[in-house]
Amino acid sequence: MKNKIIFTVTLFLTLISCTNDDDATVSDEKEIIAFSFLVEDNAALSEDIKGTIDKEKKTITLAFSEVIDVTSLKSTIEISEKATVSPNSQVEKDFSNPVIYTVTAEDESTSNYTVTVTVPNSDEKEITSFVFLAEENGVLSADVTGTIDETNKTIITELPYNTALTALAPTLTISSGAEVNPKDKVVVDFTNDKVYTVTAVDGTTEEYTISVTNAAITDRDVLIAWYNANPDNTLSWDFSESIETWEGVTVENGRVTAIALGGEKMAIITPLIQHLTEMTTLQLYSNGIQSIPEEIGNLNKLRALRMIDNELTALPVGIGNLSAMEYLVFHNNDLTQIPPTIGNLTELIELDLTFNDLNAIPEEIGTLTKLKSLSVYGSRNLASIPIEIGNLTELLNLSLGYCNLSSIPDEIGNLTKLVDLRIDENQLTAIPKEIGNLSSLLSLKLQKNLLTELPSELGMLSGLVELNIEENQITVIPQEICDLDDASLILIKDPGASCP
Repeated sequence: MKNKIIFTVTLFLTLISCTNDDDATVSDEKEIIAFSFLVEDNAALSEDIKGTIDKEKKTITLAFSEVIDVTSLKSTIEISEKATVSPNSQVEKDFSNPVIYTVTAEDESTSNYTVTVTVPNSDEKEITSFVFLAEENGVLSADVTGTIDETNKTIITELPYNTALTALAPTLTISSGAEVNPKDKVVVDFTNDKVYTVTAVDGTTEEYTISVTNAAITDRDVLIAWYNANPDNTLSWDFSESIETWEGVTVENGRVTAIALGGEKMAIITPLIQHLTEMTTLQLYSNGIQSIPEEIGNLNKLRALRMIDNELTALPVGIGNLSAMEYLVFHNNDLTQIPPTIGNLTELIELDLTFNDLNAIPEEIGTLTKLKSLSVYGSRNLASIPIEIGNLTELLNLSLGYCNLSSIPDEIGNLTKLVDLRIDENQLTAIPKEIGNLSSLLSLKLQKNLLTELPSELGMLSGLVELNIEENQITVIPQEICDLDDASLILIKDPGASCP
């Protein structure tokens, strides 16, 4: 029994002794034994860099012999057995400023090491990237990157047309350790060139001149501006689609060449239309247009301008600059005058001013020597025609009807290619005998005037097919005209008018 008691006590003391031995093995070691930057982990390095450890001060110093970017380095750390370190080994850190590493022993005691990385004072002072981010600039729908000319120290950035330049915040990337003024993401007015100064670590500086401009306006920009100038328009243009799909717009090789809009409430024509420099045809019917901007005169490829059933009261002087113009149609407007500059349109083939309120025709019309068709029909205040009309020797159709003319210039006899002549519904008491020279004339309308007689020279119009003289005061028709009637002429007259 005594031996059993002794064994039990001995076993108990042995277990206690073992427990105390286990407690004695818990480590309090918490040193950084080695700290280095290895080439294999850091592409920017040309050689491994090992740290100098001061165990007493708990500092680690790593010195680079060349300037490198220390903002993203991976360290390799060796620590005491059974200890841990934070941040961990192989974790990328920014060493621009000292970094604290905490080593925790097995017994959970800790030790802090301050890691300091030094590089030579850099003279690097470049702007390596200059970007206007859409997320930083509400006026932009996409990022725009500037073009850096390092030789001339300039940065040129072109923003979309009409972008406001007064409050923009650029995002910059500069040399490591350098500073820039104005600072990154600071709002700046770029209406004029702006100088950015970069200061290197060694204190030296470099100045960059920043130029921000708007891109040249595109045809799409013009059309959108025109659309927006008429908020009540009925167009179905989808701005998310190509302009080739927009109704009334013809596009060739990416440029607008023709526009035809009718009844779309596009009453205001934007002056920006001048930028549609490839446009050859512009047709705007029944849009309530009251004026045309002077800038239309810059469309030097425009060959056809048709603005029918609008509310125009005047034409811009600049219309005379449309040197390629061939077809000019302003049917049914409220025009009272035609600018003398119309005489510059020497390529003009058709000039239609039907149903306007013209009170005069400029003498400069006589320079339009290629004109084949001219109509001022329905200008009830038009009392005379300039003698220069006789210069229009290529005319085929001339409509002077439904005006207030009391005479026709003798020079009309020069228009020997004329096929159709309307001078009906005027105040004519006589017509010039020179009309008899119009050897190509097929139709002559003289009805509803105050004529009492006709010149016998009309009998020279051997090709005449139609002659209308009704609702005048004619009682006797010259025999020469009656002889034409015996041939193929259709003579429309009053019952009281007869041949001798």
